Amino acid sequence: TATAGAGWFDRRGWVQGDPCKNFWTGVTCRFQSVVRLELAQNNLKGPLPSSISALTDLEVLDLSGNQLSGPLPANVTHLRALRQLVLTNNSLTGLPDDLSALECLWHLRAARNALAAIPATLGQMFRLRTADLSYNSIASPIPPLSNMPRLETLQLQRNAIP
Repeated sequence: TATAGAGWFDRRGWVQGDPCKNFWTGVTCRFQSVVRLELAQNNLKGPLPSSISALTDLEVLDLSGNQLSGPLPANVTHLRALRQLVLTNNSLTGLPDDLSALECLWHLRAARNALAAIPATLGQMFRLRTADLSYNSIASPIPPLSNMPRLETLQLQRNAIP
């Protein structure tokens, strides 16, 4: 199973039927569409499957405090309704290059991973208010941030930014 589902701490409902009708743990629905996926500290392991992009109405994705690894799938940028992306405390190695395609995103937390670079398009994220990329292995320069009028907090401490 993707992300080692059999070893999740809480996987109630995840092996049967529709996530909205069967009340899957960590899933919130609105009008039969998944809008929140909150599986923080649930022992998820390995790469995040690219099938995450099928959740086209997803607004909140919180996978913090797990053991996710590898880069975030590039097609996560298809989640055009996503407002909050919380990936803190995993072992992720990269974010999609075209992160700015997430036009509704206003909250990005990916601290305490193994990220090596800041996506160049970060500076084009018009609605982004909070970005926490602290405690990673980022060694790339900070992209221009002039197209981010709503940015309130940018945390980059404990990296190797030149």
